Amino acid sequence: TNNIFSNSPNPFSDETEISFYLHATGHVEMKIYTYTGKLVARLVNKKLEKGIHTLRWNGLGSYGKNLPDGVYLCELKTGLKSRSILMQKFKN
Repeated sequence: TNNIFSNSPNPFSDETEISFYLHATGHVEMKIYTYTGKLVARLVNKKLEKGIHTLRWNGLGSYGKNLPDGVYLCELKTGLKSRSILMQKFKN
């Protein structure tokens, strides 16, 4: 099955990497939500090949705005299945 791994570093201040494994080639969406469920960023929305992938997130929202410190939910969606991890953003 598809899997999303814990981001690194976590917690993070400037940037974090999120890795995931796809067991088959297909359409993938990765979205970032606030802890209350508001969509703030979309990291990918396209067809990807089978295998391991790594994306970077700089803590910015969809419009380039720096998001506040807090806990964010990262959702990996493939077809009808989704997996999620929690990430914590903070300032040094």
